[in-house]
Amino acid sequence: MAYYILAKYLANDWVSFKRFEKSPEDLPDAFFDYIFLGEGSAEAITRETRISKRIMEGIRKEFTYFYPVDMRHSAKDLVSNHLSMYIFHHTALFPRNLWPKGIVANGFVLMERAKMSKSLENIIPLRQAIAKFGADPLRIGVLSTAELNQDTDFSESLVATIQERLVNLVAQSRKLGRRRVSGKSSPSTLDRWMLSRLNSAAQTATTAMEKLRVREVINAILYNIENDTAWYQRRLGPRKKSHEGRDRVLKQVFDFKARMIAPLAPHVAEEMWASLGNKGMVAKADWPEFEESLHDSAAEAAESIIRQTLDDTAEILRATGLTPKRITYYSAAPWKWRIYQKALDMAVKSQSDQGTFIRDVMSEPELRSIGKPAADFASKAIRQATQMKEELRKSRVGLELKEMKILEDAIDFFSREFKAEIQVGQEGEKRVSDPKDRARSAEPYRPAIFIE
Repeated sequence: MAYYILAKYLANDWVSFKRFEKSPEDLPDAFFDYIFLGEGSAEAITRETRISKRIMEGIRKEFTYFYPVDMRHSAKDLVSNHLSMYIFHHTALFPRNLWPKGIVANGFVLMERAKMSKSLENIIPLRQAIAKFGADPLRIGVLSTAELNQDTDFSESLVATIQERLVNLVAQSRKLGRRRVSGKSSPSTLDRWMLSRLNSAAQTATTAMEKLRVREVINAILYNIENDTAWYQRRLGPRKKSHEGRDRVLKQVFDFKARMIAPLAPHVAEEMWASLGNKGMVAKADWPEFEESLHDSAAEAAESIIRQTLDDTAEILRATGLTPKRITYYSAAPWKWRIYQKALDMAVKSQSDQGTFIRDVMSEPELRSIGKPAADFASKAIRQATQMKEELRKSRVGLELKEMKILEDAIDFFSREFKAEIQVGQEGEKRVSDPKDRARSAEPYRPAIFIE
């Protein structure tokens, strides 16, 4: 690699050394000691070789500018020969401060899981690929199929899908940019959920980017945030005046997307940034950072109840073939939430003895008065809490959720989704009818469902 500095002078520009009347092979060791090690002086070399002092100092300056290299890139099949010798030579010839800082052994590029070669006629020239898909979809298509230690498996269908997603991002940004956002209004639980999810995605993407796990960054930006945004818009339904905060939140979402996608798809990011009405270039804008104030466990838990209830209802309808006229949701009784929270707290403390937990629950007069149902649910709750993923368990500890209110706020959404009348009640109350006694099966985060 050090020879690259000299190659252009020795091979193509020997005229620079026209005063040196011999061939390059006759250059003295002192010449190389000065260029590579800084030993001796340009004046001394000039006297010995008659090469211009200006040229000598220029080559030395060029070498010190490029050395040590930050990263040497080459193919992984050269690890056993070229790259090993590269390390050996540098440790033998140069002081430590000139050793390479890092080496990246690149993998190969496959085409739909097959080796890319002329004989298989599966090579796409770069110019043709850019003309067909565009530079940004091509970049992401390559980056999304491999990490540093894997071969890249190029897929035309994947790049075409990415191209469609990026075009859609630009189109949505233009629509948002044309809309005026009215004065501030208090964010709804759904708004807080969207911003919390966006904030988590920024944290995930940042951590992955710092570790050069670019595929994870792409998943966070192009897929996870996109899915969350689609859910947010689906939950809100058709645009209404009552959803005045929608455009404000969506502009914030797309602002985040433009910033985070900038290193991966710079042309698309700049178009999004300008379309949203921002000044300057997104390449110079700050990378989004995790903001503790935007993290909202309660909003995320509330939305998980809505999504789970939607999925459970759809599953029942698929299994039964029913066309619903009315759907009733029953939230769990307060005493079940109390036991559930006690179970989570005990599991977090790594205390999972079922018998001890049930005795603890039944020692409370209010819960003991409920009798066997309380004991049975305590047994189930502690079992669920200990089997739950630690991250989910910790996120639910101490959350004071009003599940019935959460379901009531989503009545319009459920009604749109299932084209049926929606009722919401609570286990133990008589506000809505419960002809099949379904309410007793309600659990925290899993409302009971009755379909008519």
